[in-house]
Amino acid sequence: MNVDKTAIIFVSSDPIFDQRAQKVKESLSKMGYSVQICGIERHKEAFETEDLRWKMSIKSGPLFYLFLGLKILLHLRKNPPTLVWACDPDTLWAAGLMKRWKSFFLVYDSHEWFTEVPELEGKGLKKWIWNQLENRSARNSDVCLTVSNPIAEQLSEKTGREFQVLMNMPNLTSFEPQKEKECIIMYQGAINQGRRVRELIAAIEHAPKWEVWIAGKGDEEESIKSWSKSLHYQHRIKWLGMLSKSELAKATKQAKVGYNGLDWQQSKSYEFSLANKFFDYVSLGIPVITAPTPTYRAMMQSYNVGWVEDDSIVSILDQIEKEPMEYKNRVDACKFAKNIWTWEEQWKSIQTWIP
Repeated sequence: MNVDKTAIIFVSSDPIFDQRAQKVKESLSKMGYSVQICGIERHKEAFETEDLRWKMSIKSGPLFYLFLGLKILLHLRKNPPTLVWACDPDTLWAAGLMKRWKSFFLVYDSHEWFTEVPELEGKGLKKWIWNQLENRSARNSDVCLTVSNPIAEQLSEKTGREFQVLMNMPNLTSFEPQKEKECIIMYQGAINQGRRVRELIAAIEHAPKWEVWIAGKGDEEESIKSWSKSLHYQHRIKWLGMLSKSELAKATKQAKVGYNGLDWQQSKSYEFSLANKFFDYVSLGIPVITAPTPTYRAMMQSYNVGWVEDDSIVSILDQIEKEPMEYKNRVDACKFAKNIWTWEEQWKSIQTWIP
């Protein structure tokens, strides 16, 4: 490895659990970079890591973003790298500012349509500020990329910069033969507004053979947990918390189906998203119940790896029970698609832009 080639990936998430950042780190390392991810210690779970997890007492709001930006500026001033990979506008603005004084290659990686998330709906001033920061900083970036074609089109038009697409696909893994599985529906990811975790739990009241397993944490976790304790079927709800990558895969393999629900009409960011978990389920041979957005419909038209949530969750689960051959066909589609929908294939086009 050429130790002269150094890279820093900045995230406002916890580096340990940011799958996209970890895959970027691995790919840059293979290109000869010495790579570190810098982010926030958001979870107390102790996993070994070489990455930098800043401890911050404030983890949201204007002061959080200001202090995060200051940490990024100071870190870059002290440790100027060859390449900076800034994830989302909340790290990009500081990296873009430091690029005026330090010479490094700047990649802007938009994990979502940041200014169109539900949290900014109805907050005109905050949305305007983030739009201004993103537009100016994106124009100062050497390469811009994001997670889906529709978001790339929107951001390219908004910022005046061309955005490449690097989808959240997993690394290629070996496929294990399908075994008879218990009726478990798996949800992995943030337990936040619009993710339909509460609706998923409510659905299994009318699907008595099914359990829900939930891996992750989020803003609505405690509220949903408290509500679920009053349910007469609470014994069919399993809270797994934050898991390492290997632990998450082990738990997910036990499920019969994965869930990727969204109240997608809440925001344009949700409407155009392509989540890690959608592809992660497929890579493990787990058919998916997914949001009925145009983006996910297009993926399902390519390979029928599950069900679009046009019908109720209960009706889909009933179909899975009554039509085992249809379920098997979707498992077989996962087996095929997992060899196409890979990070390695996605990275081939991106690495040509990286020095």
